[in-house]
Amino acid sequence: AGAKIVQYWFDVPLWLSALIFMVLMTATNLFSVASYGEFEFWFAGIKVAAIIAFIALGAAFVFGLWPDKEADFSNLTSHGGFMP
Repeated sequence: AGAKIVQYWFDVPLWLSALIFMVLMTATNLFSVASYGEFEFWFAGIKVAAIIAFIALGAAFVFGLWPDKEADFSNLTSHGGFMP
């Protein structure tokens, strides 16, 4: 999945990106427990920050805080309601 996302930014074959990600993850896991723990700590922090950013952006859209966009819940109630 990471290789597919990287294709949007860099014009490299899918298999090459996947191979690079696999080698980096394997190398991190093979060195030591401390390096693996440090990697997981920072990677988890990045994931938490991304989740918070997406929640904030979604709230800005829904409550009309985004420029040129009015507050609107119509997507939740139109077409048979939320999760018909």
